[in-house]
Amino acid sequence: MARTPVSSIARITVHRPAADDENARACRMCGARALAPVGKVEGYSFVECPNCGFIFTPNLPDSDAPPEASAGRPVGGWANIDFLEPALARLEGSRLSVLDFGAGESRVPDLLRAKGHRVIAVDVLPPDEPHPDRLTGTLETLHLTPRQFDLVYAFQVFEHLPEPAPVLDELLALTRPGGLLLIHTDMEVPERAAGFTGWWYVLPPDHCAFYRHHTFEVFCRDTPHRLIWTDAKRVLIEVGRKHEAPVSKRD
Repeated sequence: MARTPVSSIARITVHRPAADDENARACRMCGARALAPVGKVEGYSFVECPNCGFIFTPNLPDSDAPPEASAGRPVGGWANIDFLEPALARLEGSRLSVLDFGAGESRVPDLLRAKGHRVIAVDVLPPDEPHPDRLTGTLETLHLTPRQFDLVYAFQVFEHLPEPAPVLDELLALTRPGGLLLIHTDMEVPERAAGFTGWWYVLPPDHCAFYRHHTFEVFCRDTPHRLIWTDAKRVLIEVGRKHEAPVSKRD
């Protein structure tokens, strides 16, 4: 899949192909062309990629784009770092460099700072409580240094991204070789088994992108990166070095 880098934290500023555009018929994660319809929710048609399992709505108009990637944050901020434990347990050192992508009003950065870590939290919307390391803007405007973070995480962000592959590429580029990227989004949850169109989590246009573990396995093929751990709502990717041999061949 040919990827065009695009910077986005919360606002979606990527090109959305027209219905007759060849790219509109390609998977937004792996580039496969054979997409299968899965039904409509709230008037939005969804398709599934048989190659990687990614489900998305292919023609989300700009006017319907989710305004914030942090829209799923609980009121008052998320204040529990347990979801990061699989990553923190694997990283050595008491002072890690961490990026919270799409931070919203989360309290997680403060909890991590209290443990001695340095946390850069980013979002396009300014915070209610300013902090020197709470940055407002996009990855493009903030000009963060590549390969500077030991840990990058996105909590309930990826379901908001109409075209997630370029964003995922950018987050991987910001993570140092040997570092970890943790993505939290509902994937292999029991509620999904009853059928996609009846799943409460499908909330277009806000929630417009849905993943399987296999989606990220396919994404990492023919790259130095490895999917090393999963559960119902999380995937953990170890970032490799460019000169390392790929784990496997991308479809």
